Amino acid sequence: MSSPAALQLLFDQARQMLEEKGMIPIKIISGSMEPVIKVNQTVIITKLTRPIARFDIIVFKGDRELICHYVRHVNRYVTDGDNDLIQTRGLASKQNDVPIHQDQVLGIVISHRLNLWRKLRLMWAIR
Repeated sequence: MSSPAALQLLFDQARQMLEEKGMIPIKIISGSMEPVIKVNQTVIITKLTRPIARFDIIVFKGDRELICHYVRHVNRYVTDGDNDLIQTRGLASKQNDVPIHQDQVLGIVISHRLNLWRKLRLMWAIR
């Protein structure tokens, strides 16, 4: 957990590195995306070069830390004129995260993906 200022600095530095290099490694420190991404695994993220889609795994800025979760919906929960809200969730959770804005997204994970079987299970909420 970081202070808001430290988190913003980390986010800005990572975004700058993404702009310069195109992709960066990030170490995952929680089990929220297991079994697809395990604790202490490193994922590779790339900058946004296309629209975010359902089932993409993304890294985004939360309230206290960078979070790596999958996208449940894009633009499904539009409020107050916003048209870029993204609903995310960890695989190990039964609850959605608070919707985020696209400007909170650092990048898309390209080293790990949800396979078809997992996507079908998530669509039909089979656990």
